[in-house]
Amino acid sequence: MKKQELRNIIKEEMKLVSKDQRDTEAHIVFETVKTLSSFDSAKHILLYRSLPDELPTDNVIAEWAKTKMIYLPRISGDELEVVPYSEYESINKRFKVREPEGNAITDLSIIDLVIVPAIALDCHCNRLGRGKGYYDRLLPLLTKAETIGVAMDCQYVKESLPTEPNDVQLDAVITRSNINFRDRT
Repeated sequence: MKKQELRNIIKEEMKLVSKDQRDTEAHIVFETVKTLSSFDSAKHILLYRSLPDELPTDNVIAEWAKTKMIYLPRISGDELEVVPYSEYESINKRFKVREPEGNAITDLSIIDLVIVPAIALDCHCNRLGRGKGYYDRLLPLLTKAETIGVAMDCQYVKESLPTEPNDVQLDAVITRSNINFRDRT
């Protein structure tokens, strides 16, 4: 199956998910993330500001910011900048997503953990994004960071996702019912 075809199928399934179900799955997924040693040891975490069809992150950002340094991505042309979380945000007119205001960090090596949204995830820690390649370009620059893809159960694909050489494999994927770690052997 081609990537765009799979995106369309999953987007249709996502339309059937209620806000309550999305909130419940988000709670379970992010509580699972908090049990990982990579979360426990992380001081600097790159999260994402959720779109309506992603696991909601507003509560997680507020909670984790009490004990961790939280960063959010901001679109700049064809790249993602990493910006410290603050209450000051603006709306990206092109993608209609809230983005942090302020200066992007230049030392990406401080990021310990990245929580990555996805359209789909598989058991091999592959991720299917929205097709613009923003995370595939950013993640290789975060050389010290553990990467965890998060999504709902209906976004978890049991067979392997279609991949291309530029697609970045994650270290782990987590849904309500699935936890997979990349085999590094």
